[in-house]
Amino acid sequence: MRRISLALFLISAQLLASGCSALRSRSTAPAEPPSANVQIRHVDAKDLSDVRPDIRRQAELLYDVLVGEFAGYRGRLKLAVKYYLKAADESKDPAVAQRAAQIALYGRNEAGALAATRRWAEISPASVDAHRTLAVLYLRHGELKRSADQLEILVNLTKGDPGHGFYLISQLFAREQDQKAALTTMAMLVDRHAQDPYAQYAYGTLALHAEQPEVALTAVDRAIADKPGWNDAILLRARILMQQGKTEAALQSMDAAIKADPDSRALRISYGRLLAEARHFSKARQQFDHLLRKSPKDGELLYAMALLSIEDKQYTLAEGYLKRLVKTGKRTADAYFYLGAIDESRGKPEQAIRWYRKVRSGERRVDAHIRVAILTAKQGHLEKARRELFKMRPPNEATAVRFYIVEADMLRDAGRDQEALDVVDKALAQMPGENDLLYARAMLAEKLGHLDVLERDLRQILATDPDNTHALNALGYTLADRTHRYKEALAYIEKALAQSPNEPAILDSMGWVQYRLGNLTKARDYLQRAYKADKDSEIAAHLGEVLWVSGEHGAAREVWRKALKADPASVALKKVIKRFDK
Repeated sequence: MRRISLALFLISAQLLASGCSALRSRSTAPAEPPSANVQIRHVDAKDLSDVRPDIRRQAELLYDVLVGEFAGYRGRLKLAVKYYLKAADESKDPAVAQRAAQIALYGRNEAGALAATRRWAEISPASVDAHRTLAVLYLRHGELKRSADQLEILVNLTKGDPGHGFYLISQLFAREQDQKAALTTMAMLVDRHAQDPYAQYAYGTLALHAEQPEVALTAVDRAIADKPGWNDAILLRARILMQQGKTEAALQSMDAAIKADPDSRALRISYGRLLAEARHFSKARQQFDHLLRKSPKDGELLYAMALLSIEDKQYTLAEGYLKRLVKTGKRTADAYFYLGAIDESRGKPEQAIRWYRKVRSGERRVDAHIRVAILTAKQGHLEKARRELFKMRPPNEATAVRFYIVEADMLRDAGRDQEALDVVDKALAQMPGENDLLYARAMLAEKLGHLDVLERDLRQILATDPDNTHALNALGYTLADRTHRYKEALAYIEKALAQSPNEPAILDSMGWVQYRLGNLTKARDYLQRAYKADKDSEIAAHLGEVLWVSGEHGAAREVWRKALKADPASVALKKVIKRFDK
């Protein structure tokens, strides 16, 4: 907890200024924070019989505040709330009531917080913070009408700034766990302001956040009807349509808005982002390019154009934008990182490493270091790469995990599986129970034939994270592929697929377990879906095997031929072809 605020210490200063030095011999307020062995005794009224009543009241108040503060500082939150609530009831100082509410909320005493916040709002009726807190507390207590009344006060307090109160409310309620109650409460408020476009807009924003797109669309349509040409509302409407899967309708509405207001920078940027989200990269670049012609040194626009070009695999264009970005002196770390990524994709590792080494700060620094090590290993300098990783490995555990996993991956790729396992074992000794490390060890154990280790580690992950799709899929696939526990495998894969129904790896696992169960038609359907989404050689091996066993030898050969052409080194493909197509 925070220490006592300055506002509360002013009470003490006021007492001293009022001549309460006479209390020094009688006061029982503790000279230091009370410990478990200190008994707190309240100042008795007869001890202060010769003190002026106003001074006596202030002394009582100071005592309650100090005991509440010290109790809170000692972690005795129930005692702190008790004394602060008493001080809030007696005080006309909003700082005391606010502090009482804060301590009660910190101690998860919402009943106490509600009482203190009521007093705070009573003492300071113009306090936006008091009424905002009270609205939330009423909402949590299920008193929705009272919560709506507090929202009304908030709107009235912010009348000088049109729409601000409604915006404040939508942001406030978006953080609440019970979104249904939040939306119902705000609907009560909006009914009182049905003709206010700002109210409808804020309600639409909250409804979209609460995953009620139909309600959101109705509200934003009303806002646009009351305030035609309002770009913020038009953009919100487009986002709602995108969430509903009506991509073309969303883009058409934004296109019409741009034609009506061609000079709006915010509108063009938003339209460009929506186009990129819809994977219309060329059209998205047109929007940013229009703005870039007016502001050729705008770092954010250059960065946006570079990313769009990379997404569209227009690497030469992206390189040009990134080099222009470097000249502006803005986002240089990002620019260097993506220049390195472009050269890496072009098969120029030395040049890529030079770019990556220029990333010396910012969020990209760790990623750049890791890419340097990986490229160094791929050039045949594995021990040098490992030294690079060791030198750069941060003390922060969360980030260090990545470095251990990368080192293990490099050793595995070099065929040094046992050494890779040793690296992960060492990391887990320092960070026991870390799920990413457990998963890495499970995959290495599978390769080395230690299925007991794989199963133990994956089950440990699922014990703490039962919905972990990677662990569910890996355990299900391994049981289907390496054991006869097919029904158990199916249960794990079904759970993984329910969470990620379009993930190629999980579709492949489902196809494989159906094959093991003898359901050839189901197996073929799942594997065809997986192969359509990802032309991975192992998926091709599985699909080809199912087709062959189903009697479709020509189709199996065609799948294998294409996959082998794309990945001639695939061990899985070579094995399955040797077994069946002799």
